[in-house]
Amino acid sequence: MKKNMNAIWIQKKIQLGNRAKFVLKGGDAVSGRLVEIGQDHIGVEVEDNRDPAVIPVEMVSYFQPLANEQTDSQVSKPNRTIADNSGTGPCHRDRMDGEISVDTILDDLVKRDVVECDRGQYYRIRVGLFNEWLIVNG
Repeated sequence: MKKNMNAIWIQKKIQLGNRAKFVLKGGDAVSGRLVEIGQDHIGVEVEDNRDPAVIPVEMVSYFQPLANEQTDSQVSKPNRTIADNSGTGPCHRDRMDGEISVDTILDDLVKRDVVECDRGQYYRIRVGLFNEWLIVNG
């Protein structure tokens, strides 16, 4: 089945995991983290709701990307630290520092399945190629 043009447009403008505001036909709006782009729908994780809102793309009048809580450089610092320590196993939380709360960044990365947490305080990157790229280019 071919993907709806609105879904393709949304996919080009907003990456999965990023926050956006979707204004629907009729004037209602949904803001949250984009967690799914289907053939004819999107899934938006709304902060006050556990289950993502499933929105048919034909109901979206327009959308606006929202600023994420952290910048790319703030997020990449813990990722680089985890990658640098990957040769010896998971990286302990105490080895990471950052300009903003590392715990906030790590919680976000765990939610988006970028890293996994072992034994409460040890982190490992889930995507092997990303880990190797960070070691070489980080």
